[in-house]
Amino acid sequence: MGRREKQRPTSRVASGDEVDRQGEGGGLRTAVGLVVLGLLGGYAVWRVIHLAWTCDDAFITYRYAKHLVEGQGLVFNPGERVEGITNPLFTLLVAGMMAAGLEPRFASMALGAIAYLVVAVTLACWSHRERPATGIWLPIGACLWLTQDDLHAWGTGGLETTVFAALALGGMACLSTPSHRLRGAALGGVLLGLACLTRPDGVLFAAVGVAAPLLLRSGPSRTGPRYGFRQIVAVATPVLILCTALATFKLLYYGRLLPTAFYAKSAMDPYYTQGLTYVALYGAKHWAMSLSLVALPIVAWLTGRVRALWARRDALLALAAFAVFTAYVAHSGGDYMFARRLVPALPFLFVFLDAAVSVLGPKAGVALAASLTAGSFLPYPLFSPDRPEFVHGITDERLGYPEAVIAERRAQAQAAHAVFDGLPVRAAFGGGMCMFAYYSDLPYLVEPNGLTQYWIAERPLATRGPKLGHEKLVSRDELREHGVGLIFHHDDPPLQQRSLDFNQLVVGDILLVEMLTYDDALMGKLRADTRVRFRVIDDVLREATSDMDRMGCAYARAIFATLSPYYLDAHPGKAGPLREAMTRACVPRLAPAR
Repeated sequence: MGRREKQRPTSRVASGDEVDRQGEGGGLRTAVGLVVLGLLGGYAVWRVIHLAWTCDDAFITYRYAKHLVEGQGLVFNPGERVEGITNPLFTLLVAGMMAAGLEPRFASMALGAIAYLVVAVTLACWSHRERPATGIWLPIGACLWLTQDDLHAWGTGGLETTVFAALALGGMACLSTPSHRLRGAALGGVLLGLACLTRPDGVLFAAVGVAAPLLLRSGPSRTGPRYGFRQIVAVATPVLILCTALATFKLLYYGRLLPTAFYAKSAMDPYYTQGLTYVALYGAKHWAMSLSLVALPIVAWLTGRVRALWARRDALLALAAFAVFTAYVAHSGGDYMFARRLVPALPFLFVFLDAAVSVLGPKAGVALAASLTAGSFLPYPLFSPDRPEFVHGITDERLGYPEAVIAERRAQAQAAHAVFDGLPVRAAFGGGMCMFAYYSDLPYLVEPNGLTQYWIAERPLATRGPKLGHEKLVSRDELREHGVGLIFHHDDPPLQQRSLDFNQLVVGDILLVEMLTYDDALMGKLRADTRVRFRVIDDVLREATSDMDRMGCAYARAIFATLSPYYLDAHPGKAGPLREAMTRACVPRLAPAR
């Protein structure tokens, strides 16, 4: 009987002195964890601010938000309804902050940084809720989130990455709360529904959340199927309402359910070789986390703690969420931006690792937690810290967009706006120039990989390439067919061309423009602009005629084939001299008489 008394739960009646001693010990154990969190939190905030940056793709969101605030609709090009964003809720938040007078870069980075801290707090609260009764509390999940450098980088970036992670983690945390299960299920469903509004792949987290009551079912009075069904309904109802509202809006407004990026990145096509590489590279860089994921379950089995870990159904739920989302990332090929696609799934992995550490006992748990946290400060250097490099088509995107590059693109955009504003220009822009598209504010622009045009995004995929989402290249002839006459290139200024090709236009010395077609009306207006340099079409035709008379037949045919879509097809009356010159070049000449 004495032995049984010692094994009774700590909730037994205790004397006042004993309760005070337990409270003091528990407070001290919690204080240690709070001090560690405070130190790491301060370090993480400094790192997030120090690494603050804006991804080029974020400027697509800004252009949509700007047009919405101006009353032109949630569109990239006014008058053309194309869903070129994958983050509608985030775009609405940015638009609201822009309407309040905030600059969109600051607004998006502030949202990301706040969400980053929300994830850290959620992980800490989840860990504290399930902390062991004895030993020092060390919230390893929050510690990992606060120490990994890639998470610091994606704390800003201008995209919805951490906002999406915060909503998904918050929803699952509400579902796993032991008390008030119906209330927590409903709130969790709302947050998971908002995650679906933030990114389409939020439906994966929502699906795990709807199934969560089956895994989390516990308590002698709440194990019946009727109560479990009520919990599922409580989760699913807000998810279905929010998703149905979004789907209805998309079908009515855009005429499609899925955004251009879904097609441009071939999201449903399996690409496991690249996707598994994407996941493996993150695991290789953060080797301490990867080793712990393997080692902790083994240690739990060797020490007889597997049953205790299995009892942590909340941790198994988190592991399921991580596994489902990561499997989809691997299936779809990952991303060319290192770590970004995995960021929303990592907090769930950290919850599981936190649980695995907590069941090992006070001494072993603290030692492993400290080792794992220390190892997170020593990632394997996959990328150069100074310049962007591609590893299997994957790069540290932040390194490609320092403030100097953004300032350069903005200057190019302002130059383009000053010259082309008010003119009937339909143009494409080169890679890495979404920021140019935003700052130029030109009325009709095309992203050549399909992020802003369904007719590019929905094309059949010829072959898979390592740089995901940049595989559906559009030809110049196809751009012409859709009325696109110019391409803005990202050549770094100052431009050094002393002589221009027949189809080149230079604005000042900072912006190179390729002319797909020569528009007499447009170029006539630009001839008087001293900021612009280009070759007048009459000079081009005269020089081409002279070259044909001096060159062979093959060269003459090549010149004619090049100038036809550029100008002659639209002006057949001016093709006569060139056709005659080509005929002369291709007719065999008689040998001179002796």
